[in-house]
Amino acid sequence: MDTPQVSVLIPVYRESEQLQHLLDQLLEDPYEKKEILVVVDEPTEKSLKLAEKYKDKVKFIFNKKRLGKVMALNNAVKNASGEVLVFIDSDIAQIKPKNSFLAEIAHAANHYEVVEMSKRVFRKGLLSRLVHYDYLSFSAINWVFSRKIGKCLAVNGAAFSIKKTAFERLGGFSRVVCEDLDIGTKSYLCGMKYKFLKNLSVYMPAPPSWKTWFKQRKRWGYGVAQWIFKYWRELAEFVKGNPLLTILGLLMLIPSLVIFFTFISLSLTLGEYLMVTFILLTALKYDPLLILLVLISLGYSLHRNLIPLVIATAAVAAVFYYFARKLEYEFKVYEFLLYYFIYSPIWLLIIILSIIRVTTRRAPPKDWKV
Repeated sequence: MDTPQVSVLIPVYRESEQLQHLLDQLLEDPYEKKEILVVVDEPTEKSLKLAEKYKDKVKFIFNKKRLGKVMALNNAVKNASGEVLVFIDSDIAQIKPKNSFLAEIAHAANHYEVVEMSKRVFRKGLLSRLVHYDYLSFSAINWVFSRKIGKCLAVNGAAFSIKKTAFERLGGFSRVVCEDLDIGTKSYLCGMKYKFLKNLSVYMPAPPSWKTWFKQRKRWGYGVAQWIFKYWRELAEFVKGNPLLTILGLLMLIPSLVIFFTFISLSLTLGEYLMVTFILLTALKYDPLLILLVLISLGYSLHRNLIPLVIATAAVAAVFYYFARKLEYEFKVYEFLLYYFIYSPIWLLIIILSIIRVTTRRAPPKDWKV
């Protein structure tokens, strides 16, 4: 199966600003044995017009009622003729390299059941620059899993591929909030081979505001908590058998855990932490280089706690910098410090609250259609 038929499946809720550009890129991809299916829940007039424009090149599937991403994709797969399924979110704005994106996925699919590529955001504005480090961490840990054990515990559903036979063997997507985490774990438990292609990338815009980001992460946090509770036995077995990979994964995905354990071990007060955060933000407003001077000056008054914290921060930053170089992501110290001291702790808090919510059996909001 040197050149398998590839089916690209794109889920859309109502409409997508990026869809037309994404379709143009996929159609321009020189890989010939491909089909593109777009499944749209509750299509708007804009989506209907787009379907008319591409009617001879792209197959559109319309659902008058909202089925949710999971059911919509599971149904769409039944209409796919490809041996390899490529799932791409409709907010993906750019794929690279354009001239070999599908060909490299198809080639990898000859040897691996699950194939993934790096995810990146357009670095425009402060929020997107912080989200950038999230996607660096996702890519880094899956790249390591690909190299070390040849399997993955979770995939990032923004873009990945899976053989159709493997997808069917796994029973398709499960009806959970984070169906991508779930199918990655199912593939791991079934021993399916996994490959992370670091030379392939997809780009997407970051959430446009903190409010939108929080809404997104609230959903993701619930999905992570749901995933942990569903697979806690299997995850415990993984931790037992792969302690170093577990530590690296936690370090990359939730680096604020290092701050948390530093606080516990050194009894750093909340007031001291808030003071460091405030001064870092103030320094960034005027000159990022002042951050280093601020940390040094604070060391004289907070040397009992700050020096170990700085050492721990430098160690984590070095790990992120290493993976940024390996995977060709941008890395800037002042951005990372904001990500590490502010962004990551907020994300950790969301996960903790989500775990509590799942533990108390509180159902997700009704508008989270899965």
